[in-house]
Amino acid sequence: MSIRMQAARSGMASWMVTVIVVIVLALIFIALGAAIARHPECPHTTELGTISIAGPITNVPEFHDCQRLVIAGQYGPLVAVWVSNRINQLYADLGPVPQDTVGRPADSADLLAATNTTSRSVPVLQIYNYGDPVPFAPLGELPFGFTCVYFTLVQDSTLRAWKYSTGTNNDCYQPLTRSEFVPVTRVSFEFTKDTDYPPVARWEWDAGQARHGVGVKCGTAWCRLGPLRMTVQHYDNLVTAAGEDSRVFSIPGWYDEQVLSAPEGGLIPIKFIRREGLFPFRIILFGRNLKPSGVRGTIFPDPSLESRRIGDFEKWVRVAEVHLSEPSEHYARKFNFVHHTEQPAAVIHLRHSTEHDPWPVLKSRDDDWQAAIVSSAGDTIFRKVIWRGYHDSKAQPGWVPTPGTVRWRWLEVDETTWEWCPEGCCETTTESP
Repeated sequence: MSIRMQAARSGMASWMVTVIVVIVLALIFIALGAAIARHPECPHTTELGTISIAGPITNVPEFHDCQRLVIAGQYGPLVAVWVSNRINQLYADLGPVPQDTVGRPADSADLLAATNTTSRSVPVLQIYNYGDPVPFAPLGELPFGFTCVYFTLVQDSTLRAWKYSTGTNNDCYQPLTRSEFVPVTRVSFEFTKDTDYPPVARWEWDAGQARHGVGVKCGTAWCRLGPLRMTVQHYDNLVTAAGEDSRVFSIPGWYDEQVLSAPEGGLIPIKFIRREGLFPFRIILFGRNLKPSGVRGTIFPDPSLESRRIGDFEKWVRVAEVHLSEPSEHYARKFNFVHHTEQPAAVIHLRHSTEHDPWPVLKSRDDDWQAAIVSSAGDTIFRKVIWRGYHDSKAQPGWVPTPGTVRWRWLEVDETTWEWCPEGCCETTTESP
């Protein structure tokens, strides 16, 4: 064989190897893109299916919460919490014990004896741990997978909470055969009624003990599960200034507070997130290695947000204000959040544009919704907004009207915000229009 022919064959083999590698990489990118598209944010997810206790509100961010838990100053696993779509009917569901019905108290005689309960065990929260077991979580150990949290009423009408881990079984209505006690503290506020408490669940932060708790509506009160005597931040100055509209500043669930993330070092090329399904891990390309920044961020809805209608957003509408516990250069650059001791770090406004009502202040627009963020220093930046509608979910039995709440949106590579908007939820992104 001539040297020229050998070189030609060698070149063809190299070319074929290159083509195969390109095809394989393309297939990987397509698969990864599909995986990321299925999980655009947490807890909005289709890879887990409809959450048993949430039903049609499974993918509605206003009701639920998700973040990486901070453990000993470092990020632990990503953990989502869903609230029951029947949380508004909690005390009706905690009625006298029916026999042989789904949702009845634990089959365990030990549980009944320990609580002296005369009511059902009603599932109120469903938690999913996306990572390794958490040995010192707010609810005791949280293994990988699902954990169900139940309320029961003891004979003196006191709420008791219990948890039961189900692994990969997405069903909190199965009969309880074993469970663990969870401390619960019921907090009520003066001059409030049932509708003043939003039907939601939120991770909360105990500043005194530097650990998480989880909160949920429980009748005309807010119930905290986890550490007893939690040290939480109060915003008395905002409550006083708001007057009759103070509920969004005083009652947890309307607002959201957490220790914000910050990039640690540069980009990392691949990030593995544990998951269920055909592939045990989901890969996020070019993720950021995040760390807790130490800055506590609190986002409050505007008191009138829930009453707004789509026509109101033909003009700029104030939807939220953000407060920071201390300055953050990262969030000042990203979202124009400029720390101030006596006023919000920033105020977020939304506007909805149509073909008949173009945006006069923006040179271009790719979406119908956009945000204007005005910092405490008075300057304004604009950001793209992603609107996610709930038309299909609203037609299903068990739908619950969406409360006018706001919350932080945890991403595996960053952190943004959610705001209630008509017929859906609006995510304020980091992208400029």
